Amino acid sequence: MTQNAEAAIKKLRDPEIQKRALLAARTAITAQLKADGIEITPEVASQLFAPGSKSPDDVIAGAIAAIMGGIAFSDSRLKENVIRTGISPSGLNIYEFSYLGAEGRWRGVIAQELLKSNPEVVCKNEEGFLMVDYSRIDVDLRCLA
Repeated sequence: MTQNAEAAIKKLRDPEIQKRALLAARTAITAQLKADGIEITPEVASQLFAPGSKSPDDVIAGAIAAIMGGIAFSDSRLKENVIRTGISPSGLNIYEFSYLGAEGRWRGVIAQELLKSNPEVVCKNEEGFLMVDYSRIDVDLRCLA
């Protein structure tokens, strides 16, 4: 891993940076919804971004994936506490996991497995980590908690 990647990961582990990133993501989502003609009242925002609700994390994870064209990190080297929890209708293994050094649990796939069955949906970033285009498979990357 390059020094830039290590510095970015270290910075993103800072709770204050995480709070600011979450606020920025919520602000961007709210602005985009407004631009699309959906007015977010304080009441709607409180439901959409309620603490403990699955919807804010799902909305933000979806927004981040949309920004990246549905592509998200799914390299096994970035995950820990990986548990196979099911199989998708097309036969892809589904896992629950945590990203290294981050809080929360996620559900998704392992990129290394898809290299064998669906190599066209896997790409590498400049650091060499594998990413999956979730928009091209029948498994969604979901934040569980």
